[in-house]
Amino acid sequence: MKTSFQGTVYYDATCRFCTGSMDRLRPWLEPRGFVIAPFEDGAAEAAMLLRTADGVEWRGVDALLHCLRAYGWARPAAWLGTLPGIHGLLTQIYGMVAARRHCLAGACALRPPRDRGRLAWTFLAVGAVGLGFLLSRGQAPWLALWTLAVGLFLAFKGLALGALPATGRPRGWRLWAFGLAWPGMDAGAFGPGVPREPLREGFPWISLLRIVLALALLRVLPRLTVDPVWLGACGLAALLLVLHFGSFDLLAWAWHRGGIPVTRIMQDPWAARSLDEFWGRRWNLAFSDVARTAFFRPVTRRWGAETGLLAAFLLSGLAHEWVISLPAGAGWGLPTGYFLIQGIGALWQRRIRWTGFSARLLTVAFVILPLPLLFHGPFLERCLAPAVRWWGSW
Repeated sequence: MKTSFQGTVYYDATCRFCTGSMDRLRPWLEPRGFVIAPFEDGAAEAAMLLRTADGVEWRGVDALLHCLRAYGWARPAAWLGTLPGIHGLLTQIYGMVAARRHCLAGACALRPPRDRGRLAWTFLAVGAVGLGFLLSRGQAPWLALWTLAVGLFLAFKGLALGALPATGRPRGWRLWAFGLAWPGMDAGAFGPGVPREPLREGFPWISLLRIVLALALLRVLPRLTVDPVWLGACGLAALLLVLHFGSFDLLAWAWHRGGIPVTRIMQDPWAARSLDEFWGRRWNLAFSDVARTAFFRPVTRRWGAETGLLAAFLLSGLAHEWVISLPAGAGWGLPTGYFLIQGIGALWQRRIRWTGFSARLLTVAFVILPLPLLFHGPFLERCLAPAVRWWGSW
């Protein structure tokens, strides 16, 4: 009988001692439902991390003790390890080993080995943004929008690959598949040795229906209204149905069917109970994954969680300036203002701690009411409305 999934154990892949230890523990942990993987963002963290199936995180000694509880005969030892005096001693020992982990496999290094691939992918990311900008010059605004968006998309792909440890990056056809055939930024799903997950969902017929209805709407929109702002707004809604709530769901299902455990881009955003949940775990995870690894975690380590949160929203604002205000040639600062409102709202929600319907209503209000700042009139009129007219003229 197959054991149900218990959690994922993350370790420092830059440490040979850690890698060897996990190789020895793998035959013991995997049959009990644990998955062993390097840290997602490539960070050389000193303590191993266990993220259980219900999302709870355990680090260091606590992670080891939690793994021990999976074995009935080891539960007394795990309980003894939680006693105050013993737990403190184990924590000290673990800290001493972790601090010297790079000296325990025959070769001592003051720093983890440098990952040259990370620097290369970062340079490629910068190059993709620059190339998109150069190619967009002289184009019609609606064409410049797509050129800039593709350049930014490829740049985020580079950042996502650079954030992974060298041993966890996809190679060969998996690298090309991640780069060109999947809109998400969860590069680790295409990495070597990622366990195949069973397909739990049937074919997403509702997503296919959204695509068909949205494409039909785009065909008739130019006949329903001539107002460019309304035409652009309706075109934007149809575009979201075609891509984020349609094609991306179909791709996620196809990759899961092929054994690649990608994460759906949209995770039922209408069910969000806070702005943290909406932007971080439900809406457009392709961007939130990059913002989390490239900005939120590094800034949080240095200046704290609140500053890290605002930095991630600032990055989102600048990215939307790139694909909204730049091709439109107007509206500068409005998308950034929108996302700063979201960041301030998220911090405020953490303090007031509303729950239930009131929390959902407040989240909806923060997301929807300032939308004219994000998708401002010049963008709808100059970029989206011409694209809808072009599609309707076919």
